[in-house]
Amino acid sequence: TPDSVSMISDAISTGRPVYIYEIKKIKKKIKEFSEILIKKKIIRIFKGKIEKWVYLRVDNFSKIIKIIKNFF
Repeated sequence: TPDSVSMISDAISTGRPVYIYEIKKIKKKIKEFSEILIKKKIIRIFKGKIEKWVYLRVDNFSKIIKIIKNFF
């Protein structure tokens, strides 16, 4: 379920297909986050069929490491 930005972020960092199941009551920030990822074709809404697809893996960890190294 799209109930946690953290869980979705962890899942998309794998580079593997990520499905979410839509729930009716959801916080605004999570809904907006999910909508952005759907538009970028990083996640999909589960509709009963599982497919495999490829997307550009989200790797913020490497970006953060570079920033830290440049800081020191």
